[in-house]
Amino acid sequence: MNKPLMLAGLMGLFAQCSSPESTPTPQATSLPTAQARVAAQRYVSLVTSSVQKTLNVAYGKSLNDQGQYQTQHLDIYQPANDAFQARPVIVLIHGGGFTSGDKSQMANYANLYAQYGYVAVSINYRLSTKKMRESLTDPIFVATVDNAKEDAFGAIRWLRANAANLRIDKGRIAVMGYSAGGVTAMSVNFDQKNQRKTNSAAPTQSTAISTIVEMAGLTDPTLIGPGAKPLRMIHGVNDPGIKYEYAQQLYKVCQANRVPVVFQSTAGGHDLSPYFKEITSGTLSWFKTYLVDANPTY
Repeated sequence: MNKPLMLAGLMGLFAQCSSPESTPTPQATSLPTAQARVAAQRYVSLVTSSVQKTLNVAYGKSLNDQGQYQTQHLDIYQPANDAFQARPVIVLIHGGGFTSGDKSQMANYANLYAQYGYVAVSINYRLSTKKMRESLTDPIFVATVDNAKEDAFGAIRWLRANAANLRIDKGRIAVMGYSAGGVTAMSVNFDQKNQRKTNSAAPTQSTAISTIVEMAGLTDPTLIGPGAKPLRMIHGVNDPGIKYEYAQQLYKVCQANRVPVVFQSTAGGHDLSPYFKEITSGTLSWFKTYLVDANPTY
């Protein structure tokens, strides 16, 4: 998202919330012992330099803002020649202000996570063709965020429905997004109860997730409540669009609501690409703890 996000009354809501810093506490693994031993090395060290890519896989249809049904697609990245079963999944959501962007923009993250043994899935979602303000008081913007969230839910349901063929662990699904994708990822975490299932994918499947990583995103603070999954926030101190101060206050709201949360700062602005190594180093450790080693979530 390249324009400032104007949240009406945001700072007033933030000012009401304060709490000592909470440290996320993962639950013990339920993986079988032998598999846990393999996984302990697999997800902290490179398992391959070769990645198998399956691109432009249709996962569901949804109605866009022009009143037309649109087929949504995703790209699948997995370790080449991999015989491992029940692999954790990381769903990646691109940025672009909800008006532009493509799943290929997250290819660098997808390739790296696949090299460490994960199945990474980068998704497309509905974009807006209408003029809007990037504000939670703008009904067009709110509807656009909801459409993106619903498509992300559809992708999660599709993954569960195809878990056997993809050899993925349907109880270990994470979501990671940048900018507009970060906003979408947080909506997936904090707005699970308000689902309209406007994406056709596997409607009977669960949308439960294990953890979220958001980069340069925000969410409506009134949605945040107990029971949300562990959240890693990553923000640049000089971000001109998603203000660093807003992100820090959002972090405090999460703490006040006992959401397991960690805040990672980078030296730059909204573009976090120069900090790829720094970000992936932290997220690999995070996913090992809150996706691989934690109890499954169905």
